[in-house]
Amino acid sequence: MQKEAYIQASTRVRMAEKDLLTHEQLLRMAEADSIESLNRLLSETSYQQEVSKLDNPEDYEQMLANELKKTYNFLYEISPDPRLVDLFTGRYVYHNMKVLAKEIIMEKDMGNLYILLGDLPIDDMKKAAEAGTLRRVERYGEELSTILKDYEDHKQAARIDVLADQFYAKRLIDTADALDLPIAKNYAMETVDLYNVMILLRARNLNLTSEEFERIALTGGNIYLPEVVGSYYENQEQIIGRMYSMPLGTALRTGLSKYEQTKTLSAFEKTGEDHFIELAKQTKLVSYGPEVLVSYLIAKENEIKNLRILYVSIRNGIPRDKIKERLRNTYA
Repeated sequence: MQKEAYIQASTRVRMAEKDLLTHEQLLRMAEADSIESLNRLLSETSYQQEVSKLDNPEDYEQMLANELKKTYNFLYEISPDPRLVDLFTGRYVYHNMKVLAKEIIMEKDMGNLYILLGDLPIDDMKKAAEAGTLRRVERYGEELSTILKDYEDHKQAARIDVLADQFYAKRLIDTADALDLPIAKNYAMETVDLYNVMILLRARNLNLTSEEFERIALTGGNIYLPEVVGSYYENQEQIIGRMYSMPLGTALRTGLSKYEQTKTLSAFEKTGEDHFIELAKQTKLVSYGPEVLVSYLIAKENEIKNLRILYVSIRNGIPRDKIKERLRNTYA
């Protein structure tokens, strides 16, 4: 699709960007001594309307879910190509597929775990599973059938997540390829790369073999999968040496160093998310085009994650300096 088709959408996004929270605002919010104080500070921003709807000050999860849904509705409304937004809703589709598979297997209501974004027809798939016609459900029926059959054969719940993640990675890469946009391809392939390195670290902590790791790793990233598998028994410097020339090289060096210092995957994960914010910032001088919409989605997802960090940390009495360390970089 021609870049000019995004002129109007880009104008609306640039206006919406003015409401994004700055890093200074988030640091001020990190000083709040209670959820009520945080809500007061947040009510001075573009979140005023959502905060005013809270019956209970601690019902922040519903507020954040509403804000996320509102963001996606806005982008679907203005985007000339819905696949651009599909690139981001895929993670919620396959989160919901994991929940749905477990609901069917365990015969237990898990409705509170669904994230109501994406196009997974949850109710239709439940009915189709009961009727034995799941494979006829367009787009997702075959995938869910594969997950359920795998569980029937192996009786290993962990494989549900592995298969769903692999289906997600394929959709992510396929969508990015169809869009044929550099920023979409970078986002998709680097998402796969970061996932694989994080899973590598987790697998080593669990003392899995390299063969077991290879079975749960994803394909489609910039880093050739045999390269990732080949680094399984290597130390940090050797891993960095293998991957430093990749687009993620600097982020991987920083993330692995922080992981080595803290031994926590959350430190590595933060580095990856900060990397995507830097990717989004590269489009700030672009007047119009699909890149503007992609960058805004990255920024807004990041902002909501920062707010969740603030709410959870303040609720649990985490020291202010630790809260500030956990905050991701911001686009604004």
